[in-house]
Amino acid sequence: PMTLIPILSMLFIIGAVALDSKIDATKDGLGYLTISIVRCSLFSYIWLHQKLVREHEDALKMEQRVQVMLTQIRPHFLYNSLTVIQDLCRTNPEQAENATIQFAKYLRGNMDALQTSTPIPFIDELEHTKEYLTLEQMRFEDKLTVRYDIQCDTFSLPPLTLEPIAENAVRHGVRGNSDGRGEVAIATREYPDRYEVTVTDTGPGFDPEKLPKDPERSHIGLQNVRERLTQMCGGTLNIASVPGEGTCVTITIPKGANAP
Repeated sequence: PMTLIPILSMLFIIGAVALDSKIDATKDGLGYLTISIVRCSLFSYIWLHQKLVREHEDALKMEQRVQVMLTQIRPHFLYNSLTVIQDLCRTNPEQAENATIQFAKYLRGNMDALQTSTPIPFIDELEHTKEYLTLEQMRFEDKLTVRYDIQCDTFSLPPLTLEPIAENAVRHGVRGNSDGRGEVAIATREYPDRYEVTVTDTGPGFDPEKLPKDPERSHIGLQNVRERLTQMCGGTLNIASVPGEGTCVTITIPKGANAP
């Protein structure tokens, strides 16, 4: 609607000129043309102001997306992955090559998220998450088991939604066990009104009402994920955890909220 203001302004001015040519406006000292110019100037100011506000909001959204990406790329993960690749170069060059490919794909996935302001197909987010988990499996070998039970994938969700949850499952779940061993399971289910994605770990669990105060043990980016789920597709994120049993994070995407 704001794009119509310049057109309407021109029509008002043309109409005012036509009226002034038929009506003697000098007796009142104020013609239709003058009134129209004042009104059009006011409308134009409002239009330009709204345009600047929208541009500022877009710039803020882009900055937020940059921050989201930066929070997901953990320096410790980059360092550890490169260390694994370095070791494999000496012991298993073929696997080192595969690790390098996975690492490059992982980084590209994070970079691509900067260019995306709409939900993406779940299958793309799952592939990005698999790249991360593959690198972690190369690092921890048989200490980390990953299982997939994908019953449906024809829905969309915000980029960088599943991967940070999987990262938390590995870092605070599996690695939180005394022996550093455990399992991460990713599953999807379709219901009449929604899709659900669950990420479950066999870690030590925690009391949701007594979240750790140590920032290093906080659930990285989950609040950010929750907010983007709500804003971009009306979704929700819920955490269920029992001390000594593990944690399950559930993403719910209502049907009709978006399309792949």
